[in-house]
Amino acid sequence: MLDQISFDQFIAGAIAIMIVMMLMPIWWHHHTNKNWQKFARKFGLQMTKPRMMTRPEINGTYRSQRIHIYTEAPERKSVRTVIKVYANNPVNLGLSVAKEGFLSNLILGIQGMPENIQLGDPHYDALFFIHGNDEHAVKSFLTPELRQSFEQLLKAESQVRLEDSGVTAELSGWVHSVKRLSRTLEGMVSVCELADRSSRALR
Repeated sequence: MLDQISFDQFIAGAIAIMIVMMLMPIWWHHHTNKNWQKFARKFGLQMTKPRMMTRPEINGTYRSQRIHIYTEAPERKSVRTVIKVYANNPVNLGLSVAKEGFLSNLILGIQGMPENIQLGDPHYDALFFIHGNDEHAVKSFLTPELRQSFEQLLKAESQVRLEDSGVTAELSGWVHSVKRLSRTLEGMVSVCELADRSSRALR
């Protein structure tokens, strides 16, 4: 009798665990969607209405900069959240500024890009990996204010790039934190505003 009760309890527990495991992705999807809606409203952006178990996108303009936020899952890779802030005055420098590190060096080396451009400032030369097709113009574009703003952004999110078209962040996972999304977007927009100012000065 006791053995039968123990077996029944085991089966009931196993079924309960299976139900929880099945419902968790649905709960997480709903929870993250609600946070994205809250974030979009906070910044006056528009979120596409997600269908069942699909991820939304966010588009719009904030502080005069065009914004696009979405998730992607490259083949055989985990989901990542992509935030793009587009420049109003894009440059044509073949620009790529990212955090200095082994991975950035390796990727750029594989792609056959030029070596790291040195700014002549030991602090930023150790922090940034910079490449572009016009070294003099790139140095002029990366003003002290822009360098400092991008450094502050990298302290919050390391997977960020400054490019001709604006600023792109690729964050691991489907980011659900409104605080993190807000902090990252504000920092990216600040960098993009300074990049637009630098772009106008080059012309």
